[in-house]
Amino acid sequence: MKKTVKYILLFCFFINIASAQSIQQLIQNGDNAYETYNYFSAIDFYEQTLKQNNSLIDVQFRLAESYRQVFNYPKAEKHYLTIAQNDPDNKYPESIFYAGMMMKSNGKYQEAIKIFHKYINGKR
Repeated sequence: MKKTVKYILLFCFFINIASAQSIQQLIQNGDNAYETYNYFSAIDFYEQTLKQNNSLIDVQFRLAESYRQVFNYPKAEKHYLTIAQNDPDNKYPESIFYAGMMMKSNGKYQEAIKIFHKYINGKR
């Protein structure tokens, strides 16, 4: 009986490992979905990726872009702001502009004006 329970637990453990995707696989699947305009699937893959490693700026940007494409402006705003605050190499300077656009779309006009001034003056 104890052997059977051990084997069942071991089997479940290996099934769980086999079904888990690596970060690289998740990013690749997300990129494939993004490039074929399947933004909802891309969002799912990128969200899973960021749960494992939330410091990936490229993934954050693709996620923000995907949310913008499906008109989920509150979530797009959140991710564009995250990029603007955590992009030391300034790889995505347009994230500030898009954060302002999302704020404007979300009715946050005064905040959007401040963000647009930062974008115009080249500040983060």
